[in-house]
Order: sequence, then C-alpha cells, then structure tokens
Amino acid sequence: MKRSIWIFASLLLAAACKPDSRQNQRAPQTVDEFTQAIIREVRQVIKDTDTQLAGRPPQSRQIPAGASEPAYRLELWAENERPVKLTATPEGGAAPTAYYFANGELFFAAQPADKFIFIDGALKYWLGGNWEAHQGGLEEQQSLEAALLQQAQIYLQAFN
Repeated sequence: MKRSIWIFASLLLAAACKPDSRQNQRAPQTVDEFTQAIIREVRQVIKDTDTQLAGRPPQSRQIPAGASEPAYRLELWAENERPVKLTATPEGGAAPTAYYFANGELFFAAQPADKFIFIDGALKYWLGGNWEAHQGGLEEQQSLEAALLQQAQIYLQAFN
C-alpha cells in the first residue's frame, strides 16, 4: 500500500512540475516554486474529487458526544470499499474537517483554519486557510501529523 501512495505522490509531483502549454509555465526551479506547484496540483485534485462526488450520496454515521468532545456527523464517500473523502461536522453547525484519501491512504486534510498535505503517510505541507505555508515547528507538525492520522482512523472505524 505504501508503494501505491508513493506512485500517487510521484505522479502528483510529476504533473505539478509539467509545464502547462496554455500558460507557458516553466518547470519549478526553487523550493518555493516547487511547493506552489504541489499546492496547485493538490487544489485541482481536491476540486476534481469534489466535482466527481457531488451527485453521489455518502454513507452517514453519528458519533455521540464524549466527555470533552461534541457529537459529530460523519459522511464517507468510498469507491471499491476504499475511502475517498470523509467529513466530520461537529454538532452545532461548525465547519467540518475533511479528509481525502488515495488508495485508502490519507493525502489531504482540511480543517476550518488549516490545510495539510501528506506524502507517503507523512505530513509534508501545513498550510493556512488561504493555502499559504505555515511556519510551525517540527515538534508541532509531528504532533499534528499523528493527531490527524489517528482521528481519520477513528472516524473511518465508525463505518466498519
């Protein structure tokens, strides 16, 4: 499964680096240009995924409130029994957290204020609400990575 995520990430990166003849773009030359190319490609994948799923009803589950957690409404879109998109909306109408999967592996998560790009199971890009790079520390990023992966697994288990 790790190999399939690596293949997906490689294709994603290759597509991000491929010049678009309509815009006469050159291949990224700097780390910042490379990062921006990846972000553009991920945004397009998310947009295309949402378009493809728009007419399909998701599976739904309700998670009751816990000691310090509100109740959540979960919605899962899957293909061939593999998750594609999962949303977790807290009770009370707050904005949902969305998780996107490729070959069953998390590759993108979006919270109301932050966005996260995973490559090969690791959090590689932590972005603000407007897709700008966040300058968090390594320890904080590792903590977020673990929390997001764990939360996605917990939510997915509600559908098994």
